Amino acid sequence: MARRSKNNDNMKTAAIAAVIALVVVLVFNGGAITGNATAAFDVTATVAASLSCSASPSTIAIGAVNANEESSTGTLTIENTGTGNIDISFQADDDPNTDFGSSSGSAIEIKHTGGSGNGTVADADINLTDDSKSTAMLTGVASADAIDDEVFSVAVFPAADTSVVGTEISLDITTHCE
Repeated sequence: MARRSKNNDNMKTAAIAAVIALVVVLVFNGGAITGNATAAFDVTATVAASLSCSASPSTIAIGAVNANEESSTGTLTIENTGTGNIDISFQADDDPNTDFGSSSGSAIEIKHTGGSGNGTVADADINLTDDSKSTAMLTGVASADAIDDEVFSVAVFPAADTSVVGTEISLDITTHCE
């Protein structure tokens, strides 16, 4: 019997040693008994990009136009001069009816006629009939020197009742690159 008691004592000692070893591993290894641990962390970043564009020419001379007829067209090139992708839209600074002295029906027509093709054509043909900003004609136009020019044609349509006859007028249009 004494021998059996000695074996039991050895087993108890081994069990106590195993429990102590497990506690030591848990305390000193952060609770991971496999040696593998994970830690989560966040990364924050602010993308530094400038959104800008240039329009050329700065003036489009249409010439003579008849009431109730579309004018000849002029060509406008918009270049993405920023560092980020842009969406291109247009806005008449004043209602074309006010500029032409008409009650309704005057418009400025802008058509996308070509260019780099690196953006998505959302609307190839718009008519500015008031001073509201148009929907984006092109979206996601990238900034890359060799491929960031987009070409548009611009025409005007004075309504039949235009009162501005024989006088040169100026229609101001703002290009939005957002």
